[in-house]
Amino acid sequence: MSFYQKTGLSLLVFVFATFGFAQVSQALTQSDVNLICAIVNCDEAGIRDALDSLVDDESEEITRNLFRGISGDDVTALQELLATDPEIYPEGLITGFYGPLTEQAIIRFQEKFGIEGVGTVGPITRGTINKLFKKNKKGNDFLDNLIVDEDEDLDDDIEIEDEDENDDDSENRGRKDHKVIVCHKGKTIAVGAPAVQAHLGHGDEIGTCDEEESEDDTGEDEDSDDDEDEPTDKTAPDISNIDVSDIATSTATILWETNEDSDSTLWYSTTSGFSIDDDDVEKESDNESVTDHGIDLEDLDPETFYYFIVGSEDESGNLATSTEDSFETHTIE
Repeated sequence: MSFYQKTGLSLLVFVFATFGFAQVSQALTQSDVNLICAIVNCDEAGIRDALDSLVDDESEEITRNLFRGISGDDVTALQELLATDPEIYPEGLITGFYGPLTEQAIIRFQEKFGIEGVGTVGPITRGTINKLFKKNKKGNDFLDNLIVDEDEDLDDDIEIEDEDENDDDSENRGRKDHKVIVCHKGKTIAVGAPAVQAHLGHGDEIGTCDEEESEDDTGEDEDSDDDEDEPTDKTAPDISNIDVSDIATSTATILWETNEDSDSTLWYSTTSGFSIDDDDVEKESDNESVTDHGIDLEDLDPETFYYFIVGSEDESGNLATSTEDSFETHTIE
């Protein structure tokens, strides 16, 4: 390889590392392609194929909270996913900037997936979106195929879940006139929006079941009697390393760890000695099963002591809770 070829490839690596594969590929002009090919001695088809391969191999996952006013490759990926359902994101603009249109699209997305419609991408919304990224085959109507009207005819092999069995939310978060397709224990079902997060918390996947998920190598259902031979987990997770970070006048983040994958729940109050069953206790939760837990609190009162208890429930239903802890929000400057 000549000096100019090495120089050209080094330049490409620097540009990709600085701006991201997706943004460079989309912004590459014909002049850019001609210049690159002149340096590294390639044809236009070759450089385009190489770029498409790099972009397709890029792992899409949102690792931070997203909200109005920020930008980045993760915002671009989010907008591309939302745009697959015109009812959620009718504008379909892919800008990489989280503006008012993206905010409204996220509210619609949250309503349809049983999440409180706040317009920001927090832990629960982020977890749901990342599960969709893993399932998405980049079809033009991916989200649109997952969400159906209640009066829409479903395939014969898709069961409609009885909402009375799973919807215990009296406030009925989410919209009742829509159902989400979920793979539950190897069987494709349609569930109401309020039940989606509960299904995800128990390991179900959004979308129809793949054949390998519903049958094993012998063609038998996964829910065979062999599962009865497995020992039942009766041990609750161990909670450790509880910490409070990013304390401000109205926000704070509560962190903790567990020794096994489990969900995250935080109960908090301005009164010490509360019980998690008290009606006036505030509660935040995230159904994703993890060992590193974090709950973001917002709209807190400044100069106020808050008392909290964290809890984690494993996939076998064993719940562990901590002792009461506290923190104080900052003074308004």
